[in-house]
Parts: sequence; C-alpha cells; structure tokens
Amino acid sequence: MARYSAARRYGGGDPAIKVIFEKNGNWHKIHQIIHRLPATLRVAMMAGQRSVAKKFKAEILKAIRSNSYPEKKQAQGGGLFVFTGSYKRNIKIITTNSNRIYVGIKKGVRGNNKSRLTISEYANILEQGSVTRGIVPRPLWRDTWRKFGGKKRAIRIIEWHIRATYLKQHGLILR
Repeated sequence: MARYSAARRYGGGDPAIKVIFEKNGNWHKIHQIIHRLPATLRVAMMAGQRSVAKKFKAEILKAIRSNSYPEKKQAQGGGLFVFTGSYKRNIKIITTNSNRIYVGIKKGVRGNNKSRLTISEYANILEQGSVTRGIVPRPLWRDTWRKFGGKKRAIRIIEWHIRATYLKQHGLILR
C-alpha cells in the first residue's frame, strides 16, 4: 500500500493538513489487465466475429436447403444455369488482412470454365435482380440477415465473447 503526502509533494501548505492517496485493492492485477487489454480485446473480437460468421453461414445454407431460395434459374443466352452445388459450396467464411471476418463468396471464383460470370456476380444478380435479363430479385442474403437478427444480434454475440474472454482470463465479472 502506497501513501503520498500532497503537502510534501507540492511544497508548502499547512503541515497539520495532509492529503493521503492510497491504492486500495489489487492494483498489480488491474495493471496487468489494462496492459493486455488491446491484445485480449482483439482476440475476443475475432472470436465473436468468427461465431457470428459461423452462425450466419449456417442460416444461409439452411435457407438454400429449405428451398426458400430457388437453386435453378434460366439464364440469358439460351443456356440453363443450374446451381450444381457450386454456389452453396463457395459460400465461405473469409478473414481479411485487417482482422475482419465475414461470410461471402470470394471474387473471381467460377462454377465452371465456360461461364462468363463469376459465382459472386451470379449471386449479386439473383439477390438484386436484373431488369435487362428479366430476373426478379431473390434476396437470400438480405432476408436471411434480417431473420438472423441483423446487426443487433451480431453485436450481442461479439459482446458475449468479450465478456467470456475476460471472465476466462481474469476471473472478473464485467457489467
């Protein structure tokens, strides 16, 4: 326990009046927690984002399997564009260099070598629709995100991971 006299420290003052500052509690442990906060927070945020991504990807795949999203669509140019599972197989959890995790389809991936469009371009056309191609919107991602709980649920999951990480590492309850 450290005691400091303000009268001695700042010079002068009435020697009969002393202001004493005391460190109460386990300051060493608090200092360690604050010192490791950025690294711990980053780990917890990544774990939370990964959890959100896994749950959202499962919801997307469930929507495709339950056929609330059509897997077949007549494409322009006379050919029949049939999702042979390549759309569903290419929905991935992607981690960026800036420590962000999201669910999506990597750019440039094609279902087959004959296709003019990438899978992500097809997904965008199906999601938004196309007036020139006569394709009505089929919002898989938007509707599934809304059913998932959107940003509010994602924030709650990430906050839960932050609390759980601190409880696990330090045995503290954050309120």
